[in-house]
Amino acid sequence: MNKKIFLFIAFICLSNILFAETILLKSGKTIEAKIIKKDSSSIKVDVAGLPITYYLDDIESINGEKINVSSPKESNTASIDSKKEPYKPDSPVMHTTQVPGEESEYTILVNRAVDLMGKKDFTAAIAELKKAIEKAPDRSAAYLNIATCYHFMNQNQEALEYLKKAYSINPNDSGIVGNLGVIYFTLGKYDQGIDYLQKAILMQPNNGRYHYSLGVAYYQLKKYKEAKESFLKAKELCKNANDAQGVSTSESYLNELQNIK
Repeated sequence: MNKKIFLFIAFICLSNILFAETILLKSGKTIEAKIIKKDSSSIKVDVAGLPITYYLDDIESINGEKINVSSPKESNTASIDSKKEPYKPDSPVMHTTQVPGEESEYTILVNRAVDLMGKKDFTAAIAELKKAIEKAPDRSAAYLNIATCYHFMNQNQEALEYLKKAYSINPNDSGIVGNLGVIYFTLGKYDQGIDYLQKAILMQPNNGRYHYSLGVAYYQLKKYKEAKESFLKAKELCKNANDAQGVSTSESYLNELQNIK
C-alpha cells in the first residue's frame, strides 16, 4: 500500500506529472507538462506546479501532433499567470504573480528553480528558492516549492517545516493545506493529516485527490467505513475530472476493502 501512497503524493506535489503531455517548441525545446487550459491562440500548462502560458505559434507539436495556427499571436514569450486571484485548477499549484511589463527578482528566481525542478535538480532548485525567500520572505510560493523539493529528496520532515511556513503566510490556499495533510500522513501522523485534508476538502470539495488522500489516511487508521466513503467520493470526482489514475487507485482500495470484514 505504501507505493500507492507515494504515487498520490507525487500526484499532488509536482502537479500531474503522471498525465504530462509532450510539447515540442519551435525552438527545439521539449516540455513535459499537463495542459490545464487551451484556447485558439495559446495553451496554459502546469510545470512543477507553476501555471505557464505558451502561444501556439511557438509550438511545433503536442504529443507528436503538428500545431496549425490561423490567427496571429499577441506575444511570443511564455509568461506566468498573473490574475489578481490565485489560479486554482483541480490540483494544488504553486502560485506566483508577475507585474505586467516587468519581472521581479523573486519571480525570476522562482522560475529558474521551477526549471531545475523539472530536471530533478532539487538541490540547485532549493538554492534558487532560498534566494527568492531573501527577496520576498512574505510570499508563500518559494516555501511551497522548497517543500516539494524536499519531499522528492525523501526529506519529509524538512518538507513539513517549509509547508508550515507557507501556511503561516497563506492559510487559505487549499494547495498548501492539502499538501500539509499529505505530508503529515507520510510521516505517520494520520490524525493531523486527516485534519488538514478535511480543511482542504472544505476549500475544494470537488477535488477528488483530497478525498483519495483522506481515504488513505482513514485506511491506515483502520477506519474502514470512513475510508470507503472517501474512496467512493474520490472515484466519482476523479471520473468527472477525467482523472484515470485517481479512479484506478480509488478502485484498487475499494476492492481491498471488500475483503476486510
